[in-house]
Amino acid sequence: MKLRTTPPAAAEQRQQGVVLVVSLIFLIILSLVSLYVTRGVIVGEQVSKNIRANATATQSAETALRYCEDRVRTAQPLNTLEAPVDLAPGALPSQWQTRVNWTDGSTVSVQIPSDQVTAQGMRPLPMQPRCMVERFSLPPAPGEDPQSVSILQPHLITAVGFTRDYVADANNRPISGGEVWLQSILIP
Repeated sequence: MKLRTTPPAAAEQRQQGVVLVVSLIFLIILSLVSLYVTRGVIVGEQVSKNIRANATATQSAETALRYCEDRVRTAQPLNTLEAPVDLAPGALPSQWQTRVNWTDGSTVSVQIPSDQVTAQGMRPLPMQPRCMVERFSLPPAPGEDPQSVSILQPHLITAVGFTRDYVADANNRPISGGEVWLQSILIP
């Protein structure tokens, strides 16, 4: 029985071709895996940026809300709107829904002083949070003495906070960034 052996040079040439194909397949697989991982990292970074921006806007809106509540509670000077007397039973004041009332030149909303929002060493917010106070009267319940509710002066307090990338157009509508709105009813 005779064994046939191939010359060593021919066997090496065939193996070199296989090694090239296998290495190219591994390279393609590694490229796809790294592309997938990179995409996941980018999405995760965008999500964390949005969470951070929302938290900043929420904290500034809450600061504005607490600022106005404190000023109403302690009877400090603050621009307070009076709701119309003919407010329907169960309805709340609605001046806060008008965008013009929230612009820089408006005397209706109160811009919170920067020292109330940022601590020393912090970057200032590009747009300061604002609040608005609307006082209204409660209608008496059926059979209730109107004098018993006339002493109650509830205040609808609305506050808005903005993300760091907030930009508005000429009509005070957001172009980019975000807003967080908070409300409370306070009876001092």
